[in-house]
Amino acid sequence: EHSILDKRREVRSDWHNCLKLGYDVQNLCWPDWMLSCLDKELSSFQDAASFVLPDKVVSPGQPIGALHPIWIERYGLSQDALLVGGTTDSNAAFFLRQ
Repeated sequence: EHSILDKRREVRSDWHNCLKLGYDVQNLCWPDWMLSCLDKELSSFQDAASFVLPDKVVSPGQPIGALHPIWIERYGLSQDALLVGGTTDSNAAFFLRQ
């Protein structure tokens, strides 16, 4: 019997989506308390946090990666289209006021 955790894939996201998961956008890392809790609750897995948190967190505007050819074909996008980190309208407004 296999668990969904046996089939790990790379997951990337941006600050603002990860902020909702507890990501520390000031220090650009997952808080130690969170990592400790995950290790405790998922103690049967080595590096438990990697099973439930994105592997890479990027800043708004930073490339996350290339799009899969399926999406490029389906939506008629350029072959060199990139997925980039985003932001919300309220955060964008805040940064514009700075």
